[in-house]
Amino acid sequence: MAMELAIGTTSSTSGKITPSLHTGFGWGDSFLTLFSTGTSTELYYQSTYGLSYYKKWTSAEFMFAPLQTYFGVGGTFSVYGFRDYGSTTEETANDLTLGPAFRAQWQLTSMLYLSIEAIWGIRSLDRHLLLHFQDTTTLSFGVNF
Repeated sequence: MAMELAIGTTSSTSGKITPSLHTGFGWGDSFLTLFSTGTSTELYYQSTYGLSYYKKWTSAEFMFAPLQTYFGVGGTFSVYGFRDYGSTTEETANDLTLGPAFRAQWQLTSMLYLSIEAIWGIRSLDRHLLLHFQDTTTLSFGVNF
């Protein structure tokens, strides 16, 4: 069994560059990843959690280092809170996205890697017709154990 631990950033915070924590567990050709990220101000907060399951698709060499690609399914769950300035009432919402997922991992050294993951969210058909895709992309740098 392989294990990974990484830090990175994710698109789930709507353009805000916030750190995220990533971990992964692999066995055979299967791989499970999890991530968590969040942001908070005096008036707003957001926490997002992601989970993906992958099967290894192919491996190749890229710039003298192994590159592995995976396909699978993934999902994210987000919790939001907002309060108008001067108000004591907090409005909250949550969001669930599920869909196909892709992962590419570039093994820089025997322990260090750079990876990018994408989950293409499938929710309501009207959002897709209006080109409001709920995609989540993560970029992370980490270590393998």
